[in-house]
Amino acid sequence: MDEWLIHLSGWIIQDGNYPDFTSGQRAEFAVEYWWADGPRDTTATKSQARLLDGAKYSVNARVICMQDEVAVVDIGLLVFHEEASPHRAEVGAVLEGQLALGVDPYFYFERLAKDPNLPDLVYTWEILRIEQDMTPWLQEGRLRVRDASMTRWVDIHATDARHEQAAVEYVLHCRLLGIPPKRESSSTTNWIARHR
Repeated sequence: MDEWLIHLSGWIIQDGNYPDFTSGQRAEFAVEYWWADGPRDTTATKSQARLLDGAKYSVNARVICMQDEVAVVDIGLLVFHEEASPHRAEVGAVLEGQLALGVDPYFYFERLAKDPNLPDLVYTWEILRIEQDMTPWLQEGRLRVRDASMTRWVDIHATDARHEQAAVEYVLHCRLLGIPPKRESSSTTNWIARHR
């Protein structure tokens, strides 16, 4: 697959880790994943991902690296998860399940890229389209949650997370460019150096 849908939480921009993103721009970032319903062992031998909705995929994920606090899997794209894994698996094993993809908040480019045991994970992307979650909020006790009965995503030209007061969520429609992955991101390191 050349096109991927990748979730972006507004706080990642608000914390100063990236500038706002614009349709048509080239961006560099690693992709983190989190399991939505699994994972499970499988007899499948091939890595693959099939889009379900939003930034959620049904996958066969080959384990590339499994450490105490980080895992890297291949779903046709190398993606990582930083946290003690609830499901330990041997390198080379294939797991199936549903997972969601998100822009690396800072875990990889700030820390994990320094670990020589982890692969290069910063990919180069073209942002084809951006959607913003405009679903209304509900107050449930002390929590604010989105009203699932009124889900609404709107196409926008660029994120504007720095000017948003509330939690804001986006989905980036990204084309993977044919540039080998690396350990540094000009989308983060150069921007951070200029603005912090």
